[in-house]
Amino acid sequence: MDFIKEEARKLESTFPNLKVIFTGFVENVYNFFKLFHFLVVPSRYESFSVVTVEAMTCGIPVIVPECGGVSELIDVFSGLTFEVENPLSLSKKILYNVARARARKKLLTTKRTYCRVTGKS
Repeated sequence: MDFIKEEARKLESTFPNLKVIFTGFVENVYNFFKLFHFLVVPSRYESFSVVTVEAMTCGIPVIVPECGGVSELIDVFSGLTFEVENPLSLSKKILYNVARARARKKLLTTKRTYCRVTGKS
């Protein structure tokens, strides 16, 4: 984890507007989503990612691996996918999102409905 944190600090010094946050477990993620420009899920395998759906529900663009069911949730408006085990693919998607600040802002303000839960009491 120290290596990852060190690399994150290098990125932050290269890109002054970038802030990488390592929170560990968080009870209520919605408060943190207000701070996000996008969410990166750098898994090697992801069958279904609850945090990805939560972020998408809040209008946060996501970057997820091209594996499992999570990649099937992604469309051009909700995020990007990257090749598993390919750091260059992931870094290109991250840099793309960093460079597209205006488009990201538009995505964040677009009201979209990704899922609807109904039930009877």
